[in-house]
Amino acid sequence: MKPFALFAAAGMAVIGAFAWGLLFFVASFEIGYLAWGIGAAIGFFSFALGGHGNANGLICATLALVSIATGKVLGSIWTTEPDLTSYYTEEWLSEDRYRSAMDEAIAFVKLKSEKEYPKFMVEYGCTEAADPAEVTKEDIEAFKEDHAVELRTLAEDKPTIEQWREKNLPWIEEEAQIAAEEEAALWTVPDHFVWVVENSTGVDIIFVVLGFASAFALGRGRNEEAA
Repeated sequence: MKPFALFAAAGMAVIGAFAWGLLFFVASFEIGYLAWGIGAAIGFFSFALGGHGNANGLICATLALVSIATGKVLGSIWTTEPDLTSYYTEEWLSEDRYRSAMDEAIAFVKLKSEKEYPKFMVEYGCTEAADPAEVTKEDIEAFKEDHAVELRTLAEDKPTIEQWREKNLPWIEEEAQIAAEEEAALWTVPDHFVWVVENSTGVDIIFVVLGFASAFALGRGRNEEAA
């Protein structure tokens, strides 16, 4: 084991990890055989700078595993927020949400008086109160000034789902971004690692094994005694 060989292996491991994470961030998908390439590069450059033997091969193989795992975790960290933003946006603009909004608007315009507002607000989640009797006058006034106006407009216009999505897209994207930032901030590095493990496929494992084996074989070099 030579210092320059070990430095080369460690350097390629760092480069490989960042390359994996960056590719996943930019392309939004993983290329499994990159794991094989990372292992091969670590072993090759270590051997090229004088490293050889079983110990050197084992170090290269270990660095390959660390590099691949780190790359996957970095990819998860860098894509969690945009992925959550996309998920929330699609969910809040889904057909089910559209139908729920239309049903709520139709039910609202059928109310006969403001006395029915508290019950309606509790039923459709327009207040934090769990019982109509707990709905305050302030809650009702806020509902009348904001959400009630939206419901009347929705019931009168009867927009198609495409029109509804187009109208609501700007503020929903903004709210989705806020929600994604808050949720992504709660994720720890172990959370990302668990996510990586849970979402690994058989193909991923195969390429990781190939990367490990390539790093070991190339980092070890030829077995002179066997020769």
